[in-house]
Amino acid sequence: MTGKGPYDSVNPDIFGGPDNPPRLGGSESTSPVGYGPPYHLYSDHQNSKLGLAALVTGLLGLGILPLILGIVGVRHCRRSGRPGYGMALTGLILGALSTFAWLLIAGGIFHITNNPVFRDRVYNYVEQANIGDCSVITDDYIFAPIACTGSHDAEVIAVNNLPLGTFPGATALQGDAMRFCTDQFTNYVGIPLAQSAFDMQFETPTPVQWNLGNRQIVCHAVATPAAALPSGSVRGAAH
Repeated sequence: MTGKGPYDSVNPDIFGGPDNPPRLGGSESTSPVGYGPPYHLYSDHQNSKLGLAALVTGLLGLGILPLILGIVGVRHCRRSGRPGYGMALTGLILGALSTFAWLLIAGGIFHITNNPVFRDRVYNYVEQANIGDCSVITDDYIFAPIACTGSHDAEVIAVNNLPLGTFPGATALQGDAMRFCTDQFTNYVGIPLAQSAFDMQFETPTPVQWNLGNRQIVCHAVATPAAALPSGSVRGAAH
């Protein structure tokens, strides 16, 4: 009598046998077991951080940075189905708006700084002054260039180009200008300032103009209520 082992009653259709290899999961297929769908590159936490970064930088108005973060965040959220889509989209919109605003600001600054009125006020055209140039003095004390053949208020009698260096201070600069222009008045007009019917004014660069490269002291012979400047030039007028 042949005895039965403890596993003789096991169903060979499930666990297999010498002539019947095992089948996994009840499948009829004998192909190797697969790995299933791959993990997404960005986890829930990473996508949330990307969306949060886009939102924060967008609220700060950092221009193109939240725009880029928002685009990347939206694309990955759509592909993966992970959270953070709303924050990324909000950051994208805020980034687009702030980028547009920065472009407007840059365009406005470019337009203003290239406006002749602005340049008159900031640079005052001191760096372009030449001896013999004439001008009229506006209500806000700007020397506006004009032809010397017509009526004018002032004439450039001397220009001193100062050396490069740090701004010496307004008081020191004006003291140097006063001494320089007083001496040059005598040389240009023909008599000392104290004896002339004309007056004298000078222009010195402001700290802003100095930092922008303006180093000129400009001396003007100026008309007075008692003595208008003659048509042409006051050079050698001795008046």
